[in-house]
Amino acid sequence: MSDVIEFRPKAGASGVIATPTHEEITHALRECHSESLLAVIRGGFGVGKTHTLERYVAAHECDAAMVTFSPSTRSLTAGLGAACKAVGQLWEWHFSQSAPVTSYTTGSAHAARLALERFCREIAEEGGRVLLILDEAQHARLDLLEELRAIHDMKACACGLVIAGNDSLFDALRGRMEAAAYGALLSRAHHVIDRPEPLPEDVAAVLEAHRIKGAEARKLLAHHAAAGGLRKLFQIVQKARELSDGAPPNLLQLKAAAGSTGLTATGFGRR
Repeated sequence: MSDVIEFRPKAGASGVIATPTHEEITHALRECHSESLLAVIRGGFGVGKTHTLERYVAAHECDAAMVTFSPSTRSLTAGLGAACKAVGQLWEWHFSQSAPVTSYTTGSAHAARLALERFCREIAEEGGRVLLILDEAQHARLDLLEELRAIHDMKACACGLVIAGNDSLFDALRGRMEAAAYGALLSRAHHVIDRPEPLPEDVAAVLEAHRIKGAEARKLLAHHAAAGGLRKLFQIVQKARELSDGAPPNLLQLKAAAGSTGLTATGFGRR
């Protein structure tokens, strides 16, 4: 096949491919962090939401914390304990304390709530600002989200808050809140990002970063990205590079890589 692709990733200095979705989410995180604002982010499978959140926290490890909820941490006590532990680690760094926060994460919800408020307030008094990111928030109970939002609302705490989740986030929030409360939440959010699937521009940015020039190859990979998201696109690229033994893969190798990752020419294959 003559449709040969040059695979030499051309990411930014940070190693991240700056897709439009990545840039939009990062901009929202920066504003929420610097201005103590609220953001609500729904990201479908493979749009790069969680990866972008993780990269931001890694780059701001002294004042940004992320809690990833699951069915086992959705309760008020467990969720507040997890948030308290995450922000408590920031507090430890700011005040050079050694692990005083563990007692707050295993006690009552009230104790964790007070400790979390204290950590945020004392960091703010030292000129810092906390960004608390709640990922997979579709699992979180309403009372937990309300408690965390109440801390965000306290000016003395200077705490930016990001509520992020998957495709079901808005439905989950709407199902747990009265219509007026749900509308109020979204209206108070400075950023509301709804990205159920990757933008065509996201796919184009990834293809450009990998210097994929062949028209048929770009069409093939764009099709699979639409079916499986950017995560699936990266899997296909990696597998194709393995099949080509380091040489630029051809179109047949890309098709084989797509098939081996569970996708067919018409979308998802057998899983």
